[in-house]
Amino acid sequence: MSFKADIIDILGDGLTLSETIFGNALPLVEQAVWDVGSTLPTTVLIKSAVTIAANDDANIELDKDTVVLYVERFDETLDATFACQEIGIEDRHTAFSDKSIHQATGYTPVYYIEPDSSNIGGVIKTAPASTGNNTVTALLYQRQAAGAAATEFDWTLDADDTGVATPSFLPQECFEAIKYLIASRLLTQHISFLVLDEEDTELASLAKEAQNSIQEELKMQMAKLKKEEAKS
Repeated sequence: MSFKADIIDILGDGLTLSETIFGNALPLVEQAVWDVGSTLPTTVLIKSAVTIAANDDANIELDKDTVVLYVERFDETLDATFACQEIGIEDRHTAFSDKSIHQATGYTPVYYIEPDSSNIGGVIKTAPASTGNNTVTALLYQRQAAGAAATEFDWTLDADDTGVATPSFLPQECFEAIKYLIASRLLTQHISFLVLDEEDTELASLAKEAQNSIQEELKMQMAKLKKEEAKS
C-alpha cells in the first residue's frame, strides 16, 4: 500500500478529500517529516547523520532547520580527538579565559552556536578554537526537502510522478506518526475549505470527529517514540 493510500485509510471511508488538497500536500508532508524526525533521540538520528568537518575556527554553517547531534575536536598537540560539550553563547568568554575555572582545554573542549547574519542557522564554534590542524567534526540531522522521487513514501501526486523525499534519516517505526500527523493537517485544511451550508456542516462535524480520533492515535504514536528514546 502506498503512503497516500495509508493516509486515505487513516481518514476512513466516510471522508473523501479532494485531489486538490492531496496535490498541494508536499510542503505539508515535508514539514511533518521534520516535525517528527527532529524529536527523535540522537542515538536514532546519528546512524544516518550528515558529517561536516572544518578548521579555521570551526566555521561549520548550519541551515535554519538542523539538529546538532554530536561535535568533536581533534587536538594536534595532544594527537587525540575529544567530544565537545555544548555551552550557551553567553558562556563563551569564560570558556576562552585563562582566568576562569571553566576555561576549555584540549582535553575538555566545548562548542556553541554563534548567530551569523549571512546564515539563518548560525555557525558552530569551539573553545579552544579549531585553527590550523585542530579540526572540528559535527554530525547533523538536516531537514529533508520535498520534491525528490519517492521510494518508500510513494507520494506520487503530480503528473510527472514527483513525490516527497524518502525520509532516509528516519527509521520505519516513526512512519506511522508521520502519516497520522499528515492526515490530521490534511483534515484541518479540508475543514477550512468547507462552505458552512447544511450539507457541509454535517461533513465538518464528521471531519472533526475523525480529527479527534486521529489526534489521539498521533499522541499514542509519539508516546511510543518517546519510549524508544528512553530505552536508547
